[in-house]
Amino acid sequence: MIYKKKINFLLYFLLLTFSKSVFPCDCPSITKLNLDYCKQYKLIFRGTVQKIATCNEINHASFRIQELYKGETIKEFELYFDCSSDCKMNFNIGETWIIYANYIQLNKPKVELCSRSRKLVDNEIKLSTKYIANDLGFNEECEWLKQNLGIKTINKEENIKTVETHRNQLPEKEFSLVLILISLLFFLVLIYFLKKYF
Repeated sequence: MIYKKKINFLLYFLLLTFSKSVFPCDCPSITKLNLDYCKQYKLIFRGTVQKIATCNEINHASFRIQELYKGETIKEFELYFDCSSDCKMNFNIGETWIIYANYIQLNKPKVELCSRSRKLVDNEIKLSTKYIANDLGFNEECEWLKQNLGIKTINKEENIKTVETHRNQLPEKEFSLVLILISLLFFLVLIYFLKKYF
C-alpha cells in the first residue's frame, strides 16, 4: 500500500514537472478578419523568408517585403519570433508569409504564434484551426488587406534611420563638460551644508 502511494506521488510529481512540455500553446480564439483585428498590430505585410538565425529562445529571420499593408519598414529586415517555448514558430528559407507583428524592445518587430500570421502552402484550403475562424485563403486574405488597408510605400535603404529606434547617444563634449561642472558644484554645496550643520 505504501509502495503504491509512493509511485502515485512520483507520477503526480513528474506530471507537474513536465506539464509545460506536455500541453501545447493555448491561443485565445480569433474572430474572422476585420479592421478591429488589424488595429492590434503595428506591422502587417506579405514577405518571403531570406535567412534564419540560430535559435536562442528569441530568434530572428530576415524577411523581404512583397507587399506592405500597415506600418513602416525597409525592403529587407529582421523579424523576431519565439523559437523555444510551446508557442514557438518555425520559418524556412523561401517561404512566403502574411505577418501580423508588433514592436518589442529597441523597436524590433516580433511575430507571435497566436496571431493570424500564416504561410502560403500548395493546395491550400481556407485557414481553419482551433483558434482562428475559417474565413479566407492566403491570397484572399492578401486581397482583403489590400482593399481595406491599402499598400504602403516601403522605405528605401538610405531612409533606414527613420525606421530604426532611437539609440542611446552620448551628449556633445560641451554639454558633457557643463554636466560635470554642475555635478561638482552640487557636490561641493552638499559637503558645505553637511559640515556646517552636522
